[in-house]
Parts: sequence; C-alpha cells; structure tokens
Amino acid sequence: MPTRRRADNGTFRSPWWHVRHGNKAAAKKSLLRLTSRNQPDFDVDETIAMIEHTDELEKHMSQGVGFLDCFKGVDLRRTEIVVGIWLVQTLGGQNLMGYFAYFLCVGNPSLRTTLDRRPSSYTDVA
Repeated sequence: MPTRRRADNGTFRSPWWHVRHGNKAAAKKSLLRLTSRNQPDFDVDETIAMIEHTDELEKHMSQGVGFLDCFKGVDLRRTEIVVGIWLVQTLGGQNLMGYFAYFLCVGNPSLRTTLDRRPSSYTDVA
C-alpha cells in the first residue's frame, strides 16, 4: 500500500511512541520539537529517562492482564462505575437529543417546526 506508507512517513510521532519502540534518538528529537527553547532548566535526557521509567512500570503492571480482569477485584468496581455512567446518559436520551431535529425532518414537518422543537442547546441556529 504505497498510500499508507507515504501518509505514515509524514506523520509526527510523540516521544512516548518512540521510547516504546526503542528509538531514543528520535524520542529526544521529538521532545525538543515539542518544548520551548526559552526554558533553560529543561533537561531532555532527564525527561526521556522519566518516559522510559514510566514505560517500564506500565509494562510491568500490565503483564498477565486480560479483558476478564475488568470484572475482578477493584477493577470490577471501576467497570461498574463506567457502565453506570454510560447507562444513565443513554437511558436519559442523550444519544437521541442531538438527532431529534433529524428525526423530525424525516417525518416531513416544516423546517420552522423542526427548529422550534430542537433542544435548547442547539437553538442558536435560526
């Protein structure tokens, strides 16, 4: 796929991505590109060392962890909280609120009627 290769070569990679792929020189170059030159106390090597340390901690913490671990121990509680928040939004009609005007247009009422019945957060368009 020449198109993907061409697009992939031109994209900017974060210092974290370079460290995770073992390219410390590119991570340093990327970090220098992201930081201001007006910070005399900034140490690139210290920051790269911190990124490497954090990456090693994340690798160590994620060893032997799978999808089913979301439903065990402390992670079960986190999963319950996230699913609960998602359910409250969905069951409260949040997903349909943005499409309400669309559904009215499909039913063929006049445009003015559609705009009058939209949620108040979307009525700034007239």
